[in-house]
Amino acid sequence: MKKIIYIVISTIIVLLLVMFILMNINNADTESFEEKLIRYCKNNSKIQLTEITDFEWDKAYLDYDSYQGGEAIKEKHGITGSLQKIRSDYLFRIAFSKDGKITEDIILNMFYIEFDESIEVITPKTLFTVNWVQLDDDNQMLSLVENK
Repeated sequence: MKKIIYIVISTIIVLLLVMFILMNINNADTESFEEKLIRYCKNNSKIQLTEITDFEWDKAYLDYDSYQGGEAIKEKHGITGSLQKIRSDYLFRIAFSKDGKITEDIILNMFYIEFDESIEVITPKTLFTVNWVQLDDDNQMLSLVENK
């Protein structure tokens, strides 16, 4: 009887360890777009968004319409698919699309990242210059300006 209890407990412990390891491996692969962008830009002076995206896209649209669900950019650019609602004044979206269909909808915080205000559409070939704006003694904001 003690041997059976020992085997059951050992099996449970091994299963829990395997689950823990698998969860940590999966979490390592789920670095957010924002984290990838900031990490890449800390080490580079220029960036094309294709360098940090792991999905297909041919156009990306910047959307600053707070408290909206992207209806305006969908109508203006003729893209289809679902978009999240922007739930704050300090958030904005990058809606990536492939062949007119939304592939990724990423909401970013404009306190940490800003794009050149003259840009509305980004292509895989769009090249940005990386700038860091000092907000206070401890904080910087990533500013991406199109390199024309």
